Amino acid sequence: FTIQAILVYNNGELALYYYGFGYIIYSLLITLSYFIYFISCKKEERQDLFIISSFKDLMIKPTYPYVDSKLSNETKTFFCQGIWMKFLTEGERYIMSLFNLVSYKDQAIFDTINNLGSLLPRLIFSTLEESAYAYFQQTLSRTKTINDQHIQDDQMLIHARQDELYQKEQSSSSSSSSSSSSSPSGRFL
Repeated sequence: FTIQAILVYNNGELALYYYGFGYIIYSLLITLSYFIYFISCKKEERQDLFIISSFKDLMIKPTYPYVDSKLSNETKTFFCQGIWMKFLTEGERYIMSLFNLVSYKDQAIFDTINNLGSLLPRLIFSTLEESAYAYFQQTLSRTKTINDQHIQDDQMLIHARQDELYQKEQSSSSSSSSSSSSSPSGRFL
């Protein structure tokens, strides 16, 4: 830092060059030190310390098939659905812009009215969307199959709760119901 400061102080016009050269030298020194450390370790030590044991592990290895066909088909389907959704939701804007059907002023008025018109449904459905997201996030898990989730839900319905809070609620409700049933005059007050 001090060498860079002295160079900048003596020649301010080249400050950006000094800054860049400093970082280039720094990155080269760090890379060189890691390279020397990597080479100086024995192969057995490298296998214990790193996942990568040689430079050959860093090279791209061709595998067949190069792309998973199921994921490729899902990606293509998702891409096509995205393009269709874009054209269906904003197609009128593309038509107005490409074919110059209306002036820019009329396009701005249309855009403002369109955005204001969609504001109310967005406000109404935003709470529904948030609650549905929270519900499905709690209900569905990506790590379990749907059948396993239904089994888990059935198990929750079959087996009684065993936590301490439930036990306290049961004991307090049974004691309050027994005290209210012992005094019949308390019911009519």
